[in-house]
Amino acid sequence: MNPKRDELLEAWDEICLERGSLVEVGPEHYRWFVSLNDRGMGGLISLMLLDRRDEFAGWLGAEPQMKSEQDIFDAIETMLFLVARGRCGIREDGKVGYAAVVGPDPTEAETQAIEHRILASRSLFRGAAEEVFQRRFDAAPGSRQ
Repeated sequence: MNPKRDELLEAWDEICLERGSLVEVGPEHYRWFVSLNDRGMGGLISLMLLDRRDEFAGWLGAEPQMKSEQDIFDAIETMLFLVARGRCGIREDGKVGYAAVVGPDPTEAETQAIEHRILASRSLFRGAAEEVFQRRFDAAPGSRQ
């Protein structure tokens, strides 16, 4: 349990519910996320980056630069966590959509599998970012240099 994260998710759900955005999740959703192969995960990462490209490009182009490539990689991990938990997904129009969730939280085993899949996808971050931003990223995903 992470109390700060739990508080954030409660606030997230409250905002989404006010807007009428609700999604049902459960074991089937968690299995879907964990079973994504690298091609599917890479596509998901690219779509999320495309949706937030202007924001992330602003991070990298700001003077002085307060955010780094690692911050983008950290944001990808956060977005993947939200997708895995059903709170974030790609809409039919290709944009990122947000929702509150109803249904059982993942079990401890499902949580570990989700965390493992996110960590295993780090090797995809740089390639997706380079493709979306059409520039070279030097920071290794997962490193804090």
